[in-house]
Amino acid sequence: MDGSHYADDVMLDLVMGFDALKTGGVMLMDDYLWKFYARPRDNPAGAINAFLRMKAGLYRILHVGWQVHIQKTGQSERAVSKG
Repeated sequence: MDGSHYADDVMLDLVMGFDALKTGGVMLMDDYLWKFYARPRDNPAGAINAFLRMKAGLYRILHVGWQVHIQKTGQSERAVSKG
């Protein structure tokens, strides 16, 4: 995912992208180390870290650096119930 660098926008992109990603698919999150905004939580890493906590147990980390790469290993209960 590479779009807006503001954390609110990044979070929206990540949640929607992960929901669309099939189990076994790989998601690349760009600009993890990018710092521009004064408050760290407003930068991409703030959203990426919160997203990873929220989706814990549903992915495995493949790489962490300027980009974070994860592989989806499962679906949330909500995704399963949507059919």
